[in-house]
Amino acid sequence: MVVVTDDLVLAMFSQDKRWYRGRVLKVTEALSGLVVEVLYIDYGNVESVPLTKYDRLFAPTFATFYGL
Repeated sequence: MVVVTDDLVLAMFSQDKRWYRGRVLKVTEALSGLVVEVLYIDYGNVESVPLTKYDRLFAPTFATFYGL
């Protein structure tokens, strides 16, 4: 999967293991694989998320409607 800065994603928040909307701020490589720094757009917090704990959103109208 190709990961690009500013992608809209669903990412699992580590504290409650629930999925939230986010925007990719940065992609880095760690020993365990790619890590995505995500801004949770509904709450404003930022977290580094392993590639296995996120998924891309593919609806452009979703981004337009919510002003992302």
